[in-house]
Amino acid sequence: MKKLKLFIIFAFATIALSAYSYVAFERNQYPTLPEFLANKEKYQGRQAVLKGDIVDIRDGSFVFSSNGAEITVIFSQPVRKAVLGTSLVLGVYDKSGVFIASKVENLDYNYLKYLVSLFAIAVIAYYAKKEWRLGIPMGDKNA
Repeated sequence: MKKLKLFIIFAFATIALSAYSYVAFERNQYPTLPEFLANKEKYQGRQAVLKGDIVDIRDGSFVFSSNGAEITVIFSQPVRKAVLGTSLVLGVYDKSGVFIASKVENLDYNYLKYLVSLFAIAVIAYYAKKEWRLGIPMGDKNA
């Protein structure tokens, strides 16, 4: 009975927090790149974080691809393409159709980390199955 009460309290708290986040936070607070390109005036001056790939690097700017759309990003510091990964760009949308970046982060070897994690999960699953013999009834039938 005690476990049932704890489960009900936990379930109620989870639903209450989900409802609060749905009601309290503004929808579309961080518009995606295609949404900005469709309506530049509406999202002028809005902060955003874009995740994607650096396509082309120019002097003082670069072309960034995110969600199937490309935009010119103005950034005064030198940048480089991510190695086996993606890039994060923090900045502000401008009504002229560019993104003015304040920070650029490269998530180097991000894809390689996913492959290593997948391999580790497979190894753990193999040894767990070998050690615990999942699916096989344990004990003596006559005991």
